[in-house]
Amino acid sequence: MIWVENLSSGISYKGKPAIIGNIMDITIRKQAEDDIKLSLKEKEILIREVHHRVKNNMQIIVSMLRIQSSMVDNPMVFDVLQESKNRILSMAIVHEKLYRTDNLVSINLLEYINSLANTLISDFFQDESLVTFDIICDPSIEMTIDAGIPLGLIMNELITNSFKHGFHPGQRGKIGISIDTGQGILEIVYRDSGKGLPPEFDLEKSDTLGMQIISNLIFQSNGEISFSTDNGTVVKMKIPIQEGFIIGDGEYAARE
Repeated sequence: MIWVENLSSGISYKGKPAIIGNIMDITIRKQAEDDIKLSLKEKEILIREVHHRVKNNMQIIVSMLRIQSSMVDNPMVFDVLQESKNRILSMAIVHEKLYRTDNLVSINLLEYINSLANTLISDFFQDESLVTFDIICDPSIEMTIDAGIPLGLIMNELITNSFKHGFHPGQRGKIGISIDTGQGILEIVYRDSGKGLPPEFDLEKSDTLGMQIISNLIFQSNGEISFSTDNGTVVKMKIPIQEGFIIGDGEYAARE
């Protein structure tokens, strides 16, 4: 098959209307375009498959930890296994949502946090109605995997701490998250209706793994975080949008 391109235009020739044109063989160009499209499609399939396999491998690890935790009698060991399982699960959800997207680059922030929170609620409570979860977030905000993994781990630790240490057993509890953008910053406010923080709480001096994860990941994201008590625990975070977030007007900068 030979591809041709016909370029023509109307002119006036010796006082009469006429058409001038030329025909160009563009077969080589079309073949090159088809090769590029095929290559891009193959890369897209490969990337999608990588995210799918990573997610599946993480799910296998989660299942192994779940089985292992059901076989231990020591409450401390059980908690360690459960916490490790949920941390891996928070990362697996990122990969799961990435391979389901069209662009394979970013996932929706609101959908991700909702999925993570609902997963944790199901994991911690037999009666899920005991927990009310509210989130206020621009539904157009997207995040790359560079932002999704750290933020997912941070959110996992905060929600887990509310369930384990904030809420009174058997009583209703509420978690609220509000996310706003302004001046190149993603501002996140996390609240729960639990007991609040111990008077002596200091993030920098905390020796728990969960708090160390939060502290390290906020530092890696060039962000800021503060903890306070106001009818429950209040956590305020500020993370630069350039760390991997895409907001509605297209502002975006990937982490280098």
